[in-house]
Amino acid sequence: MTKRELVQWLKLKKEQVLSEVEAESQKKEEAVIEQKLKSLGFYQMAEQVQSHLNQAWELWSKWKDKHCGEKLTIFSRYTGFEHQISGLFREKTPIKELMERDIHLRRDEQEAIDEERRNNIIKSADSYCAVINNVSACKNAKEAENYVKSLGFDLAETKNQTKNVDTAYLFLKQAA
Repeated sequence: MTKRELVQWLKLKKEQVLSEVEAESQKKEEAVIEQKLKSLGFYQMAEQVQSHLNQAWELWSKWKDKHCGEKLTIFSRYTGFEHQISGLFREKTPIKELMERDIHLRRDEQEAIDEERRNNIIKSADSYCAVINNVSACKNAKEAENYVKSLGFDLAETKNQTKNVDTAYLFLKQAA
């Protein structure tokens, strides 16, 4: 492996780590929200709302089926009850999830999570930049590999990364 290839691999690892930092931050935020919602009885309340909405839809549907055509003509209007409530059922998303979309952490809690995420991103990016600079400064590829291994990286995944090549497409005349 050349130093250039090692640097490219480290850049890829850096992007993977930064993505992991983002994912961990998102998981932490979701866990905090879920814990708060549980402690506040949100899920039980959401079940009750779902039950009441189902009941309202069922009552409306039964009444409409019974009286539509007899004495009344019922048109579903954009601003009417049926149109408004049917959207909740057409989407097939549980009411709980729709309600969760409106819930966010308090500003101070969100800022603390965001600050931790920013700090982790900066520290991770700076660390990878330092490693890449140090690899670039190494005298040769062997020294660079030993340095990277000494930091705890497993270079086994960089070995044997050859890809199958369809030689028919390397030259235009053969591909046609």
